[in-house]
Amino acid sequence: MSPLSSITFQQGLKPADPVTEARELKETFGQFVGETLFGTMLKVMRESVGEPAYFHGGSAEKHFQSRLDAQMATNLAEGQGASISEALFEQQFPGQARLLAEATPSAPLDQLNALRRY
Repeated sequence: MSPLSSITFQQGLKPADPVTEARELKETFGQFVGETLFGTMLKVMRESVGEPAYFHGGSAEKHFQSRLDAQMATNLAEGQGASISEALFEQQFPGQARLLAEATPSAPLDQLNALRRY
């Protein structure tokens, strides 16, 4: 038993389920990848467009624009981040990806007969 796990058991905490830990890791990794990718993309997009000659809010607009970009990156990561981070997760964490694949139930072929046919 490692020193860390002995401390965990002494404090009365239960060790987490490996599948649950892998799911949390995948979710966190997907959020990180999505926010990093989309955040960088939005930042570069904003830098490529010059400031308008009129109706520019100055430093306050820059501050709020960066917060808006961060929120948009978070929303994009939640919506589209999984499609991007899936392959990266399997490459970066092959053990956890294999564990999640094994834990995901698949429907047996005999259940196909239960489907309604029109």
